[in-house]
Amino acid sequence: MAEGDINTVLLRAFLAVVGEGSFARASLKLGVTQPTVSARIKTLERRLGAPVFRRGGASAVRLTAVGRELLPDAEAMVALHDRIVSGHRARRFW
Repeated sequence: MAEGDINTVLLRAFLAVVGEGSFARASLKLGVTQPTVSARIKTLERRLGAPVFRRGGASAVRLTAVGRELLPDAEAMVALHDRIVSGHRARRFW
């Protein structure tokens, strides 16, 4: 594996592309530009040391074997992160 953390920002971009079927639609869902989504996916791929999507043509992006393997772990990690954040926010005493 290449150096660098894989964080929820990168994983959310990955999940958005998977869910929306394209980088452009993922950018709309995330509220960022398409180049930002592309950069996040490239960073994720660099840190994993392998591509997660097959690109090319006008068709929707397709997962590589690495992408298929990453998908359930990415979903679980983002869900866990969200549970931790919402749980701690609910317990704040102001």
